[in-house]
Amino acid sequence: MITINLSQNRYNQNNYPNFKGYRTVFSKELDIVLKKGYANKNEKISLVNKLQKILQTKTTPQNLVGEGNYGQIYKIDSKYVLKKITRKMTFAHTMNNIQKSDFSDLKTYYGEPVAEFYDVKILKNLSPNNNQIPAGIPRRFSQTYSEKECKKYYETIYLPLFSSVPQKSYNKIAKDCYSLNQKQNGDLFYNFDFLNPNNIVLTGKTLKITDDIAIVSTPDPNSTADLLYVFLQRMSLTKPAIYNKKVLTLRQEIFKKISIAAVKNRLALGDNTPYGKQIWKVVANGLCSAHDDHLTIIDKLKEIQTNIQSPQKRVKAAQNYLDKLF
Repeated sequence: MITINLSQNRYNQNNYPNFKGYRTVFSKELDIVLKKGYANKNEKISLVNKLQKILQTKTTPQNLVGEGNYGQIYKIDSKYVLKKITRKMTFAHTMNNIQKSDFSDLKTYYGEPVAEFYDVKILKNLSPNNNQIPAGIPRRFSQTYSEKECKKYYETIYLPLFSSVPQKSYNKIAKDCYSLNQKQNGDLFYNFDFLNPNNIVLTGKTLKITDDIAIVSTPDPNSTADLLYVFLQRMSLTKPAIYNKKVLTLRQEIFKKISIAAVKNRLALGDNTPYGKQIWKVVANGLCSAHDDHLTIIDKLKEIQTNIQSPQKRVKAAQNYLDKLF
């Protein structure tokens, strides 16, 4: 298991606590109705009452496991967490009808609620037994520490850790991006939120995607360019990554793993828009100092994706090319 001793780096703010294997009564009752696919009137009342108590006792800084611009996520127990909107009042006074999952086939996605209670969502706990480390600089860390400390965290904690994540974990993320691109609702498509690096979390050796899925009108909205953006172009939602020769090999390793994952799964490269091409240019030629220009890299990877049928042979060809790229 990949571990990180944050205390040795003065970064242990108790934002990512270990989860113990315990279950609340609320969680056990919720499992019963989820298995049935519906909740009767008495079950809804019971779950609402128990959730109200949880909101009073568990929405504390010690139980905070994630946050964004619009909400916070708090642990309930080893199986579930709750997501509440950032505002003065939280109601959660009624339980919505249980909806069938639209994205259960996505193995790395943990952002879809299993149940909703008006303005509170219940989600699967993505890290029952391990620390969870978000990509980039954690939001609360960036709000607490200086810009210098944030840059130090990014270069001494984030980049070494995520460059050591196994290739298969990046493969699974790329596979889910490809799978989500295949889903269509009329003329609309589904898109992961790649703007905030913290929406991707590492637990143990596994990368997982959080937050809501958006509906967009552009085909293939989840691309390799998006992965390069979220893992390499941004330090945080508000801070772009800055070139530093000292961490060049770490960035190049992440670049290689993303590219190999994309080739293996035939994930769209994202070069169909000026925005996507610009990401390739910034990351490949700016941050990673690739020998070939970004358009040549795109053309070569696209050629491998198109002309080689075997996934294993595609990976081998991509590895041979990428090893000569830096």
